[in-house]
Amino acid sequence: MILSTSHPACTVISISCPTGLTASRAARGKMPISTTGSSTDPGDAGFTLLELVVVMALIAIMFSLAVPNIRNALYTDPLKSTARRLTGLVAEAGQDAVASHSSRLLVYDVSRRMFRLQAGNDEKHAVRLAVPASIRVTDFMSVHGGTRSSGRMEIRFSRQGYVDKTLIHLQDTDGREMTLMLSPFLGVSRLFAGYLDLENEQIRW
Repeated sequence: MILSTSHPACTVISISCPTGLTASRAARGKMPISTTGSSTDPGDAGFTLLELVVVMALIAIMFSLAVPNIRNALYTDPLKSTARRLTGLVAEAGQDAVASHSSRLLVYDVSRRMFRLQAGNDEKHAVRLAVPASIRVTDFMSVHGGTRSSGRMEIRFSRQGYVDKTLIHLQDTDGREMTLMLSPFLGVSRLFAGYLDLENEQIRW
């Protein structure tokens, strides 16, 4: 406590108490102290680096498990697998015709359930593609050859690689169908879900 005299006729007693200082110290004494990585406030919840790493690792594991399943679904489906293999054989037919400057035949033998890619009538050196028992080649449909569903079903590739615009229809035991379209001049083929004919908007150009 401090006594001060400011005037001879009047004595004023001024008292200065350390209340503010004491209050400040008391407040600091009651204030919670948190260390790095922890919080005393329940509403201030966050993610630590370790938690983020764990979450990212779990996501990576789930993704790595999902991708093979998707890939297996595409290649173990007999209908899709047969359609893709047939697409590759069609591409090979056009390339061989251009490279050898001679025509190629893509023949489907209904009784043997077998596709053959051959030069002329040379069946001995033909490239073969077996069709699974669960898949049926419904028919060949072409602009000039019409629709063929029995007997000798064939597609001719010219030495320039050209082919009549043709649709090959496949069906599995569940009734699902796919259409493989052979492009006359582009040297490519396209796959469509379902049974499409030559008048379909997706086929016409």
